[in-house]
Amino acid sequence: MNLTVFDAETMEMINAFQRSLFTTCCKMVSPMYSLSQQVADVLTAYLILHNPQMKELQADGLAVTRMEAAAVNTGASFAELLAWSSHLAVCGNENPKPRQEAPHTKQREQDHRASKLCDRPINAAHPAPGRSYR
Repeated sequence: MNLTVFDAETMEMINAFQRSLFTTCCKMVSPMYSLSQQVADVLTAYLILHNPQMKELQADGLAVTRMEAAAVNTGASFAELLAWSSHLAVCGNENPKPRQEAPHTKQREQDHRASKLCDRPINAAHPAPGRSYR
């Protein structure tokens, strides 16, 4: 599930909505703690898709009020949120291509994973006799 099923004009509005929604966890000083664009896209898609059900279950719930506030901040109406949700429900079963992240972001992620692998002992599950990795 992702947001590529929308036209360019709607994507601009959804991107603004997304930036408002996830303002505290995007583009942080340390990229390791920032929400990647692909993850933000998937979270946004599912939040938009399930917004009507969340509103029905608990209209004053934190997720619903946060989404409504983000929509107001970006100039989107509740009707637009419902339209986006309906569009995702119809088009969400297709498998569109995900948005491409910048190459340097992927490289940083690979470097981070590699550094974590290098920090671990090679055979921590079965240490050599007389050795403990604790």
